[in-house]
Amino acid sequence: MGENTVDKEVNDEWVPLCKRDHLPFIHILGITLGTLAPTVIFNILYTIFTPLVVKLKIPQIGRTMILFSGGVIGFTINPMAGVISDSVMFKYGRRRIFMVCGGIGVVIFLIIMMYCVEIGEYLSKDNTLNAQRAVMIVSLELAMIAGNCVTTPARSLCSDVTPKKQQILVSSCVTVYSGLGGIFSNIVGGLELYKYTSLSQESFILIVGIILFFISILITIIVTREEPLTEKPESTNPFKQMFLAFKNMPPPVLRAGLCFFFAQIACYQIGVQQTDFMGRTIEGGDNAIDAPQEEIDKYQKGVSWAMMCNVMNYGVQFLYSFVHTYVCNFFGMKVVFIFLLFVLAVMYLLYFFVKSKIAFLFINLPVGLATVAYLAIPQAVVSLTVSSETLGSYLGSLQIFGNVGCQISNFLIGMGGSEIWPNKPGVLIGVSSVFAFIDAIVGFFMIIPESKKEDMVKSEKENSSSIELDRTDSVMV
Repeated sequence: MGENTVDKEVNDEWVPLCKRDHLPFIHILGITLGTLAPTVIFNILYTIFTPLVVKLKIPQIGRTMILFSGGVIGFTINPMAGVISDSVMFKYGRRRIFMVCGGIGVVIFLIIMMYCVEIGEYLSKDNTLNAQRAVMIVSLELAMIAGNCVTTPARSLCSDVTPKKQQILVSSCVTVYSGLGGIFSNIVGGLELYKYTSLSQESFILIVGIILFFISILITIIVTREEPLTEKPESTNPFKQMFLAFKNMPPPVLRAGLCFFFAQIACYQIGVQQTDFMGRTIEGGDNAIDAPQEEIDKYQKGVSWAMMCNVMNYGVQFLYSFVHTYVCNFFGMKVVFIFLLFVLAVMYLLYFFVKSKIAFLFINLPVGLATVAYLAIPQAVVSLTVSSETLGSYLGSLQIFGNVGCQISNFLIGMGGSEIWPNKPGVLIGVSSVFAFIDAIVGFFMIIPESKKEDMVKSEKENSSSIELDRTDSVMV
């Protein structure tokens, strides 16, 4: 047992968590549990987004602009919350206050969104549909703002209070929670548990997400004591740091960024369109607010099946992440990236003509494998290329590549493709295969920095810790 721990026991004095020799594993699980909260919420929002906008008959341009605004929120609020929380002089610490305020906001706005139909009816009798749309859109936007206020402080808190020698363990716990968050948030809808309640599918999923969000945030706040800042640090401008990172970007980072850019164009539509594809194309239903109940039931059955497909996707991500490092070490990161992106493109092509819903459970398995590759490998390349002092800025610039890619997919395929192929969500997913093939080709030009194998393994372990969390940050853009 370390000296600090002994002193604590002998003198019965409080020793800051980060200065102890080590923390019990169960304590670390409690500290990192807060990172589960934004993962669950954003996965749920992302999954039920299309069914909600279909229900309220929001036109395609409206859907595109809502998703675009989410990208702007993620791009601005996330780094701002991180930078501001770095310098908060609050008596009880700097991160938890963001988690408390953001958490309260998320709960309030999600409840409003859950009852957007009823609230809209109360607000306007003459223009009810537009009132319902306004309530849904405003509450969704505010929920995303509040959620982004939680994301970075919750992850930063984990590193703040944990001894240095347990940082990799912390990263592993975050990975586990991220994977479990994706699995849990989808399996709730996939099992159609809402049928045993008086709630609709969307409302039931939201209420379960709110409960899980609240519990995970509450536990972390209770078990994690922060130390207040005694001296205000020098303020930094996150956007200036991003500009300098782009200006001085090394070639390996630039090419990794391009790989991430095309990957996000390719993967964006499956997240937005899969629920609508299963409900509309596979089951032949309709979720419009004035549709016959029989068609609504068919659509909701498709939504549940889409969430089961997501369970397969997240499940394989969770399991494969344990061996991904060793696969890359054996075959090489470039080979793994090219192969899995090529497989991803082939899987997207199947959305053009496959109509068996059972088949899509298996189609989503390699999609999960490719997701780990295109999220983890570019991060590993960045960490092998730049120094630790600039790592944060360059990882942030990598996310900008991804955010831009998401919005290109949002406007080019989502809005433009919907004009060419209206109400054909499977076609929009299939068209995305073009960019997956392009990304596989771009992967040939990826530069893998020379490094000892053990350094590469260590780098991937450290950076794969944020795979699912980073995915959540980007999917709502």
